[in-house]
Amino acid sequence: MKTMLHTLALAGALVLLPTAAALADFADAEVGARGISMGGAFVAVEGDPASLFWNPAAIHPGRRVEVTGMRTRLFDGVEGLTEDFVGITGAVNEDLALGFGWTRSGLEDTYHEDVVTGAVAWRMPRLPLSIGASVLFYGADAPGYEELNDPNYLGSQWEPSLSIGFLYEWTENLHLGASFENLLKPEMTLLANTSDVDQIGGQRRFGMAYLFEDLVRFTAELRHHDFPEYYDSDWTLHGGAESWFNEILALRVGIDDGDLTAGAGLIVKRVRFDGGLVTNERLGNTFRAAITLGY
Repeated sequence: MKTMLHTLALAGALVLLPTAAALADFADAEVGARGISMGGAFVAVEGDPASLFWNPAAIHPGRRVEVTGMRTRLFDGVEGLTEDFVGITGAVNEDLALGFGWTRSGLEDTYHEDVVTGAVAWRMPRLPLSIGASVLFYGADAPGYEELNDPNYLGSQWEPSLSIGFLYEWTENLHLGASFENLLKPEMTLLANTSDVDQIGGQRRFGMAYLFEDLVRFTAELRHHDFPEYYDSDWTLHGGAESWFNEILALRVGIDDGDLTAGAGLIVKRVRFDGGLVTNERLGNTFRAAITLGY
């Protein structure tokens, strides 16, 4: 969510200061409505295609093919500001799963960031442990510079990276998760006449998910950021809860580094509808909707 504030500021700079440095401004990717409505404490939850960006180990083997699409209304509906995601995961066999996803955030016709990822998750034989890895491609483009005919604009930029994740079933009801995102930390710049180079940040997530009496799933996550300028602290704390009723309706609440979150889910046959809300007094509320199809 914090990525978009910087995206909006950069978009203004493109119009008002066309000679300014163009920098990619990636931050933490939080896709899907289920995870954000639980305060972002999702690293230890066996998920859906959105888990490609939370923890690749959570695209659990043995699951059917699933497809997720997401649309976001950011900061009470700032016009032209978008954040979208589409992903697919599926099992190769009982121990191996694959996934592919794409997310885009930005300001229409001015600036956008893309993250394309391919992931694999492997459940270790005779151990309650899944290991996941994802290859990431970060992309940034600023069509606003093209419209200004800036000769220093280098065009669309793409850089590769790597993330790894772990999911451990301590007991049937208690799962532990960890992910280490963007291990390569590539650098990116969009203008040839600037010495400013933007290193894409990463983060480390450590969390747990506990299912209490088969009624409520409690989650907690501690997160360390490699881009502390975006946060008041290098470490942030996240927590959430989810309760399903008759495996049809879910209610969710959470705290995302001080911001309150809430959401709901509804399953109709093979389709799951999820909605999530993140409150923020300074930036405005963010609303997110996602749909997941299972086969």
